[in-house]
Amino acid sequence: MLFPINANAQNIQAKIYGADDEFPFILDTNWLNERFLSKQRVRVEEITRKHFGKQLQIGKNNFSLLQRIVDEEIIESDDTLHLQALGVVLGDIYVESHKALNWKVYHDLDSKTNNDRKSHAVCIQDTKHCLFPVTMLSRRMEVGIKPDVKAVYDKGMKAIESELPKRAYFD
Repeated sequence: MLFPINANAQNIQAKIYGADDEFPFILDTNWLNERFLSKQRVRVEEITRKHFGKQLQIGKNNFSLLQRIVDEEIIESDDTLHLQALGVVLGDIYVESHKALNWKVYHDLDSKTNNDRKSHAVCIQDTKHCLFPVTMLSRRMEVGIKPDVKAVYDKGMKAIESELPKRAYFD
């Protein structure tokens, strides 16, 4: 199938995914997305092993390691790749905290360029309610702020909690 050179993202999206989908739309991660997320986790794991002699844990057990990396300014403020790796670990904490949260690829339309933008996001299953943990820490740290990792997490959970399915029992 050929696309016109000047086709906007909405037309391309309709041809690829069907006309019923509108921006934003959310897709499951594929192997490339999973590989990227895994590499980001490895970057943080390398930092925690080198600087603290510890490995990443599962879920909320990583708050203290992430906070220590932030507080000790181990990652330079212009090292976006490593700063965003912290956000992947933060995203894993969200995913581990509620069964309805999963890593997805969020597509939206850039209003300036009319192009499809893709972001890794933690989304509530079967909804368009998403968090963007990859940049939750990095954007703050790039401008010299030392964020409270747990407070950032709590703010994100508070933003979506009303949309989360209710659980009979809490973990």
